[in-house]
Amino acid sequence: MKYLLLISLCIISCFCASPIEELTLSEEFSLSNIYSYLFEEPNRPTVEADDKTRFFVIGDFGTLAGYYGLRKASLIMESLAAKQNYSHIITAGDNFYIMGIPNINFRLHPWLVTSVYRRDYIGQLKIYPTLGNHDCHSDYRNEILYSQYNDQWEMESDYYELSTPLNDGSGKNFVNLMLNTCKLLCAEGNRTGQHYCESLHTEIGSPPVVEHYEWLEAKLKEHSTKNTTAWLAVTIHHPPFTNGSLKQYFLPLVRKYKVDFMFVGHEHWAEYSNMDPSDVIKLEGDTGDVINDCPKGTDEILIKEEREHTFKKGEKLHQFVGGNSGTFLRHICPLKQQDGDLYFKNKQYNGIMSVEATSKEATINFHKTRDDIVYQIHVTNE
Repeated sequence: MKYLLLISLCIISCFCASPIEELTLSEEFSLSNIYSYLFEEPNRPTVEADDKTRFFVIGDFGTLAGYYGLRKASLIMESLAAKQNYSHIITAGDNFYIMGIPNINFRLHPWLVTSVYRRDYIGQLKIYPTLGNHDCHSDYRNEILYSQYNDQWEMESDYYELSTPLNDGSGKNFVNLMLNTCKLLCAEGNRTGQHYCESLHTEIGSPPVVEHYEWLEAKLKEHSTKNTTAWLAVTIHHPPFTNGSLKQYFLPLVRKYKVDFMFVGHEHWAEYSNMDPSDVIKLEGDTGDVINDCPKGTDEILIKEEREHTFKKGEKLHQFVGGNSGTFLRHICPLKQQDGDLYFKNKQYNGIMSVEATSKEATINFHKTRDDIVYQIHVTNE
């Protein structure tokens, strides 16, 4: 009975939340709001386009157990999209806990999760997913098939290129390679381990793994020299700076071809770190020794006091962790050694990231609320 009640409340709140303000429960579940959603055309003012291309990044969101955080993150996006023009949403994986979509004929769970994005403004945006480890615990192809049942969900393959034209008239693109972490983790000689790869239904060093790496290198090589590619990003679930397997093959590749940004999830917090192109990959495993045995209840770590930083293109490889868009938040302490330099780590909130780009500058924001940017990175391309 409690489970049915939870589902009913989820369905109603998915439909009836205001695009701008968070409603009280009595307002949100009112009959007038339900009637308005079901029978009236939305009164949605047009958002004027400008010369910036914008999109949202979410990760680790697909759980009803964390429904409050999932809904909160969607409201942040809706509020932002009501003010400025956004082109799409990307996911950094773990779209549906805890087993992905086990059977495409039973879609209640994915429907409830994705219904929070059926709002006036973000409901017009396509969602481009990548796979996380939880998505691979059953047949990940069901998440590709889900595109046939949800007109927002746009997933043609388990990995693909997403090229977004920039709006500044430059004729250039923001290129994002949307990757399958379940394959890339399981290269020959990997440090992930056979048991973990088996849980992802991937055989270590198998032809599909080799093919994915070959595809990835071909795409990186193409776009690293292509004059119409202003920005080159990868989206992969596991963070390469702290994953021992990805350090072996993946991280050297993205450094070789001068990738600008890595959008990742897996860790249930918000985090920014970067790596100098000349840095040596220091750690064989995931993390090293404890460097700060901070108290367990620590909510935020700021290595540098400033919350806004500017870099030149090519100066750093930037990693953005956004695994806080719905699921429960994890402890960020103790702080251990990692590859690259950590700047910011936060487990205070469920939120999202936004990306804003022209051919000359890209800005990545960590959003705690619709009005609160807790961290901001600018990269210039002059």
